[in-house]
Amino acid sequence: MKLIDYLQTLTWNTFEVYPPQGMSIYIHCSSKDGKNHKYIKTQKFNAVSFNPQKLVGSSPVHKWEFSWLSAEKIEKDFARL
Repeated sequence: MKLIDYLQTLTWNTFEVYPPQGMSIYIHCSSKDGKNHKYIKTQKFNAVSFNPQKLVGSSPVHKWEFSWLSAEKIEKDFARL
């Protein structure tokens, strides 16, 4: 299984609660219709400078949802597969 396939099977945290400052995380960007997905690994997450619009750039998709998971947990669990 490829990492991207594994990432699509996970249940992601919403940004109602932000990850701890400085944590390494994966951010999942998905279009509201569920057709487009992006996964970005961020080292040392910084809530103050977090700008989700920079992650999707000038994409023609205008409505994105953002979620996150701990990079350490993802990588540890994926290694067990």
